[in-house]
Amino acid sequence: MPECSEEKCGAVTKDVISSSVKHTGDYFFVPKETYFLLLPSLVGATEKAVYQKAVSFIREQVGVDIAVSTAGYLSTQSGTATDHLMVVPFYQTQNDVPLSKKMGEVMLDANGQVVMFIQKKQKLPAGTEVADPKKAVTADQAMKEWEEALTMELVYDQEIGKLVYVPGNEPKIDSLTGKIAPDMYVEAKEERKIKGAATKDIWKDQKSMEKMLGEGLHLTLNRLRYDFVNENDKKADVSVHEWKAVANESVKITLDRKTRTLLRIEVEGQAESKRAAQQFVERYLHAGEQAFALKTTSLAEHLPAWVDQAQGRLQPKYRYDFYPEVNGIPVKSAAYTIEVDAKKGNVVFAQVNDSVALPPSQVSKQGLIGEKSAKEAFLKQVKLHSYYWYAKAANQTAELPQLVYAATEDSLSHAVDAHNGDLLDSWLAWEE
Repeated sequence: MPECSEEKCGAVTKDVISSSVKHTGDYFFVPKETYFLLLPSLVGATEKAVYQKAVSFIREQVGVDIAVSTAGYLSTQSGTATDHLMVVPFYQTQNDVPLSKKMGEVMLDANGQVVMFIQKKQKLPAGTEVADPKKAVTADQAMKEWEEALTMELVYDQEIGKLVYVPGNEPKIDSLTGKIAPDMYVEAKEERKIKGAATKDIWKDQKSMEKMLGEGLHLTLNRLRYDFVNENDKKADVSVHEWKAVANESVKITLDRKTRTLLRIEVEGQAESKRAAQQFVERYLHAGEQAFALKTTSLAEHLPAWVDQAQGRLQPKYRYDFYPEVNGIPVKSAAYTIEVDAKKGNVVFAQVNDSVALPPSQVSKQGLIGEKSAKEAFLKQVKLHSYYWYAKAANQTAELPQLVYAATEDSLSHAVDAHNGDLLDSWLAWEE
């Protein structure tokens, strides 16, 4: 889209951000070199002050007839333009109730500088097609069900160097019945021992990577053409290698330019999966022995009628998150995320979080307050709000939303100190 005029966008460029900001329709951004290398990470910054700047900016640019997230999220996708930025999403409303289809987001750095702004209106359902909020049960009624459904889990938070309890789930309550709203996905957790043999040699050149594509991802190499690599961009923090085929099949590998380590693999056009995920981690991502807490996320067995399960319509995936653990205590963030095509058993996505740090070797569960006490402490600050939730099942989204109660974002952005029960601030992780 063409760059907007000074008359149309000058107030934003001069007064809100800076003269270097580029505008393209509903998007604007600060060029990467003006912030990526010069400004500090958001971790440790005055989170509330940056969040308030985001809210003020959204209100000025979009207006007041929208709902803004009650807390900011931290983006930690290494190798992307949004790494270590605060993300504050906002939503349209209907019947004065937010809709979960995101209208847009603003991203800020640790100095409160707006780096990116995205806005796109979503089509609203007809008023007669959605539940009437006046018929909802009270928030107090919903809270009783929510409290019972909430679970807490013990993790090591490397950002603050402490053992903490964090929510293990985010229950949703049907606003009309006051009962748990069935989720589209189920989760299972187990411990796995990894004996990795990965080396950086896998990513050293095109030939090595293509060997991995054939052996690890089972791609037909003679159908793929090495299409593009941005090696000429010496200012970039990453190098992107891409292979394409005629029938919309492609694979993209993103590497950290300096360390030559993997950040992400994305496979398009592909249609025992747990074993495939573990083998991929052992062969290509992890070196040495390590215990992991493995979380598996998959579609529920019984899906609602709106899900089109005709052959070829539903494209389910298994997601496997690998959390390194010491003495049975996992870290808060996954080191590796692998997605596997549920029908073909092929790896279609892999992501590495290279900032994950192990807990101290002497970490122990002794002397902790326990899950029950942690839950009681956490519930003291929880607030529920109602919103129209668009359920998702793999590649499909419900046409009409369900009115539900759920915890506000600022309620979820807390953890409980595992030793003394104090409430601590905790970043919400941003996922697209």
